[in-house]
Amino acid sequence: MKRYLILLFSLITLTGRLLGITIEISGEVRNLVGIPIVNQQVQLAELQNGATGIQLNTFTDINGRFGFNLIGSDTSFQTLKISTIDCQNNIIDTIILRQGNTHIDHIDFTICDNQTPGCLASFIAHKLGTNGGLFNVYFENTSIGNYDSIFWDFGDGTTSFETNPTHAYQIGAYNACLTILGDNGLCFDTRCQFIIADTALPCNNFFNEHIEGLKAIFHADMQGPPPFQHQWSFGDGNFGEGNHTEHTYSTPGDYLVTLNSINGDGCASSFQKLITIANIDSCNASFIAIPDPSNPLLVHFNNTSIGNLSSFHWAFGDGTTSILQNPDHLYSNSGIYNVRLKIISEDSSCMDESIKSIQVANSPTYIVAGQVLVNQFPIDHAKASLYTITGHQVELEPDTILPGEQGAFAFWPVNSGDYFIKGEPSSSSQYSGEYLPTYSGNTILWHKAQTFQVDTNLFQQSIELVKRPQNMGGNGTITGQVRSVNRFGDSITLNNIPVYLYTKSDDLVASAFTDNNGNYELSNLLYDNYYLFPDVTGLISQRASVTVSEQIQVLSNQNFTITPDGVVYAIMELPDYIESLSDIYPNPVSKDLKIRISLRQDAEFVLNIVDLTGRILAEKSIELPEGEQIIEVNIATLKAGCYLLHLSDKEGNIISRRFLKI
Repeated sequence: MKRYLILLFSLITLTGRLLGITIEISGEVRNLVGIPIVNQQVQLAELQNGATGIQLNTFTDINGRFGFNLIGSDTSFQTLKISTIDCQNNIIDTIILRQGNTHIDHIDFTICDNQTPGCLASFIAHKLGTNGGLFNVYFENTSIGNYDSIFWDFGDGTTSFETNPTHAYQIGAYNACLTILGDNGLCFDTRCQFIIADTALPCNNFFNEHIEGLKAIFHADMQGPPPFQHQWSFGDGNFGEGNHTEHTYSTPGDYLVTLNSINGDGCASSFQKLITIANIDSCNASFIAIPDPSNPLLVHFNNTSIGNLSSFHWAFGDGTTSILQNPDHLYSNSGIYNVRLKIISEDSSCMDESIKSIQVANSPTYIVAGQVLVNQFPIDHAKASLYTITGHQVELEPDTILPGEQGAFAFWPVNSGDYFIKGEPSSSSQYSGEYLPTYSGNTILWHKAQTFQVDTNLFQQSIELVKRPQNMGGNGTITGQVRSVNRFGDSITLNNIPVYLYTKSDDLVASAFTDNNGNYELSNLLYDNYYLFPDVTGLISQRASVTVSEQIQVLSNQNFTITPDGVVYAIMELPDYIESLSDIYPNPVSKDLKIRISLRQDAEFVLNIVDLTGRILAEKSIELPEGEQIIEVNIATLKAGCYLLHLSDKEGNIISRRFLKI
């Protein structure tokens, strides 16, 4: 049985209690490839303490649509079940818990019908290493569906009809493709993958790309020592350079992208890849795992992927798979499973996958619900997020939950444990920009959030939003940027991150949000000493100690970088005149720490040792000549703990390195 939960609230505080509520429920029933199913029976039933009350049946029309219209009583809760039956006689249902005046526009079902499903081509390339100067690859066919013909194109002019072939490549890069098809005419699919036969190359280069509509984002990789020089040809007459670059194409099409690279040893390498820019929205794979209330080992997978999709491939982490859009899966044992969803668009131009670890356990789950309030009244429209006590976000909002109207939010199913909630106005709210993201306990700082224990259903976890501070009316300005370091070491700008300014007595006096480039600005500030930092849920932010004065009215380059360890008061990218800067060594350190720096020109710095609250514990000015040298600092008098070394230059750049004092 497949089941979702809708939890809808409407708080009626001024208009009195209604005698009857009009409930409208409509939707569509489609098969696995998106075709409407005609004359499919759909049932609406009211559940009353385990028994069944009202029962209504209808059938889908020629467009696969159905609808119900009924009058419900104004009760504390009313439980409704909308259900249909798929081709395997499984009941697919959605449970609705409603309170007060609710109106449900649309509930869709995707089920199997009596048509034969298609197929999905996929394979895994296992690199076996070199032998006799050739690079051997074993191709494992992992395709699913009803197919009876297999064709491999290894990308080097050779082919095969074997199910799981082994192929010997010359050293280089190749685009290998697998095509499968069936005699029934319902199966035809192709999957391609780039094979890098690179073991024998001392400086092989390669790039990954991420395509968003007409924009492509490229990242270069190369073997050998740094520094690396990367030159790009985007295949449309435009060029670029750098380790990480972006390019927006003017029209859809296939483009041969060339990357020419040189490493620190002077070894040069070139790599080409054909990319497809499609005239469709990019696809994005995502899903939510929902344990069944009656059997926690039974998990309903709600596919929340975006795009014009035709193929779905699930791997549930226990050796079983499915090609259904929204499958159910019964696990044999409790435990943690890595679930993977792969999606492909209808024209095969967009592919994506999502991998999540899910907890499957024989334990009860609960509902956590409430409202986001402004001046003790429900906000017009809000967003809400649920977090564990450590600040890890819990993704528990199925697409059948309709949160936000009148500030309502609901999370289900929630495992036992300690949690907190963040509420904020949605972008469509009239209060957007006027009120700040606020956590349980009505605080704007996540580490001060009031946590609550979930061991039963909770329906009153409301949040009163904190209003943004008023204009101070001063002449001071602070500007900067918030960035995040990705897994390649590149800096990525982030938007809509709140940045707060506090007095030294811990009073909030100003706030701002980063824009699409990660930039923020705090203006009209009074002259004073402040603490400055962004709030990123789950990460401790280092507080920057800043001063706005008549002599220094504008502070620029007050930059922060989000790292896995926390939010650091610095940008991780090096200015152009710094060729390289090492990590601190030894680390941990007991007495003398060292850091190696290589400069392309003479430079002056202010070196600070600060703690994680932003307090400056040591400071000195240093002048360094062009070339490579070692900076050495004695920190024997510091207490044991975690600290940061800052190098600040005349342009306002701040470079940070973290170390542990023992």
